[in-house]
Amino acid sequence: MEKKILIAFGLILFLITLYSTIAQEENKTILVPLGELANETKEGLPGESEEVVEEIPGKVEEIVEEGEEEGQESEEELVIAPPQPGIFTKIVNFGISAFYKVKYIGWWFLTRDYISFAKNILRFVLGLRLWMKIVLIIIAIIIMLIIWAYFFRNTRSNNLRRARNHHRKGEAAHAIGDEEAAEYNYTKAAEYREKAQNQW
Repeated sequence: MEKKILIAFGLILFLITLYSTIAQEENKTILVPLGELANETKEGLPGESEEVVEEIPGKVEEIVEEGEEEGQESEEELVIAPPQPGIFTKIVNFGISAFYKVKYIGWWFLTRDYISFAKNILRFVLGLRLWMKIVLIIIAIIIMLIIWAYFFRNTRSNNLRRARNHHRKGEAAHAIGDEEAAEYNYTKAAEYREKAQNQW
């Protein structure tokens, strides 16, 4: 029971943190100094590019010949691959990387800004149309009912409450002379009481 609740809570936290990370990456802005922008615009002027092109043609043939000679020499050289690590080294490296990844995941959960995430979700929901809000409310109610039925319906306190209710119904039926209904309610009360005792 408690394990299922922890798993569900961890899954919800993971989805929240994943959404907040994606939102932060999408909203990230890059600041560029104005001086660099000015230099880039100056370098990209057509007048200067034409001057550079005019200086290059005199040495194009020499550069091409040198490139061909270097290409022929490089084809004759043999490339030796670096030594590969052994199996034990790979296992150790994998264990170390896995440890640091698990440690990073813990810090990742602890360093999320859940308050800003909740605010962003609230703003997003408030900005939706009326029919979309109604649909979201219905979906939320269905999810809450499913969670209650799966996690909290068969708890010890609920079974004791059902046993008391059936016992009272049995007493009321016995008072009016309906023995069949009284026996049914007493039987159900005993079943729920036994379930509650097994859950202790």
